[in-house]
Amino acid sequence: MSKYLNIKYVMFLVLLFNVLYCVGIYYVNGKNTDIFLAPDSTSYLNPAKALLQKGKFLKEVDSQYYEVGRTPGYPILLLPGVLLRIPIIWAIILNIAFNLISIWYLYKICKLFSFSELASCLLCLLMGINLHTLNFVGLILTEIVFITFLTASLYYYLKAFEEKKLLYFILSFILSAYLAFIRPIAMYYFIILALYALYKGLQEHEKIFIKASLLGFLICSTLIGGWICRNKYLAGYPGFSGISATNLADYFGAKVISKLDGRDTMKICVETDSLIQLKMNKMTYPINQHSGIYYKLKGNYGKSILMSHIPTFAYLYLYGIFKTFVDPIYPHALLGKYSFYDDIISYSRLSFRTLLKLSWRGWYYIIESLIFLILFIIFCFIIIRYFKFILKDYKMLILILTVLYFIVLGGFHGLGRFRFPVEGIYFIIIYNGISKFISQKKSKHLNK
Repeated sequence: MSKYLNIKYVMFLVLLFNVLYCVGIYYVNGKNTDIFLAPDSTSYLNPAKALLQKGKFLKEVDSQYYEVGRTPGYPILLLPGVLLRIPIIWAIILNIAFNLISIWYLYKICKLFSFSELASCLLCLLMGINLHTLNFVGLILTEIVFITFLTASLYYYLKAFEEKKLLYFILSFILSAYLAFIRPIAMYYFIILALYALYKGLQEHEKIFIKASLLGFLICSTLIGGWICRNKYLAGYPGFSGISATNLADYFGAKVISKLDGRDTMKICVETDSLIQLKMNKMTYPINQHSGIYYKLKGNYGKSILMSHIPTFAYLYLYGIFKTFVDPIYPHALLGKYSFYDDIISYSRLSFRTLLKLSWRGWYYIIESLIFLILFIIFCFIIIRYFKFILKDYKMLILILTVLYFIVLGGFHGLGRFRFPVEGIYFIIIYNGISKFISQKKSKHLNK
């Protein structure tokens, strides 16, 4: 089979499936491009339009408020589409192109692990055309672009240790810095890369690793720190992105309060906004700092709630991490809208008769959850069984740290969307771990 399946053929199939999916949902939905829009899409498109027309990163073209909720990484990539007046079509073309690039880098990472051609191609094909990927290819969101920069950064980082080339390290750190400008969750990721390069350099007495660590840290902290200064002095917000404040108040804080008194989280968010607006009405500040002040107050409010209810927050956070590992990603545009229970635990409480009455969409949710539950168990087994081996194998260690970093930091939400960017890496870890386990069993059997 490997004679007929190579990476070029895989990329052709990925391109074909991606194009057919996007064209298909466009025609099925009456040639309506709104099918490609998610609730967050306009928050990327509007700053891109403002950047092109005003030369400033504002919330909207006609707004005086500096944008601090979003970072400019993704809107900058949307600029050609805005300039050509085809922003939605451009964004979808961008998704398809970046998906192909991410598949290429995923394949290169597989080869660093010495996977067979067949295994590498099948894994890449799985990641390129599965329903999760198709879902995000057909939406104007950051997921596909984020994955591309992450896999590229990881590849050059791992390759740098193998080749001992400073250029690969620098390229990896630049990509990881831009990663943070696409999605702020990555703003601390470069620290892991820098610290490990420093550790490796000191352990092996390799000056190039130490130099790469210091240069990488300097590059990333300068770029990210520069944007924090921009937010502080132009918008009045002392942070990298206002989305952190939104998470603290509207997700973390609201869920904690809801857990304590049973109120609806949406109503809690509305009440929080009302309180913040009342505070802002009593304050005096430059009009262009409205957004920054809003996010600053929101973040402070969220922190105060969490600090007052640490045990509840800790429980919800740990539960959220587990949910992120097992939560399905349902492609509404392809399979149709469906209202699910909160999580797989809720389904487990249903009676057998109720389960039998579920539609096929409900069973899709359950089956996918069970698959990811099994994968999570295997992932934990690999870490526990091969812990000492992992500590000595820089490739496995970096991949595991990457998966844990993004799932743990995004864990409170408990959504598969926060697992999706590292799914390809996740599958590489699991496949490599299973292969090692099988080879060990075979060698023991032969020795007997």
